[in-house]
Amino acid sequence: ELELSGKNIDCIWSGLTMTPERIEQMTFSIPYLANEQILVVRSDSGIASEADLSGKVLGTQAGSSSVDVMELKLGGIDVLLIDSVVGNYYIAQQDDPTQFTVLPEVLEAEEYGIAFRKGEQTLADAVSQQLIDMFKDGTLDTIRAKWFANDITLVAQYAN
Repeated sequence: ELELSGKNIDCIWSGLTMTPERIEQMTFSIPYLANEQILVVRSDSGIASEADLSGKVLGTQAGSSSVDVMELKLGGIDVLLIDSVVGNYYIAQQDDPTQFTVLPEVLEAEEYGIAFRKGEQTLADAVSQQLIDMFKDGTLDTIRAKWFANDITLVAQYAN
């Protein structure tokens, strides 16, 4: 937020969850992507649900997501709490994606938005309209299909 208010950048567009606190401090585009917090384990761990986590070592997404996934792969942690968008992407990039399992529990649902300086509604509206236009002409789905197996975009509900 300081980078925005200091005019070092004009927007934040990098998996930014729209929280009530952030909405107070910044102006947002329409939500464009659904996200949730998930738990990822090694498939051979014997962990099948959140109920099996007692006594296990939990890692959280902190720095580099690729490092976090590697820590899980090498056994430094038993379970990784991570954004579904990021976690599912890194799992898909593995030589053997079946070595990881996403537990069935979803811990928190979130929406990603593009943040602008507080009060820059005209710019936020222009970017929102561009997202809607990309949805209508199929560009958004083409991009989504390249990166995500499931459609987790939210723009359709704003494209009346």
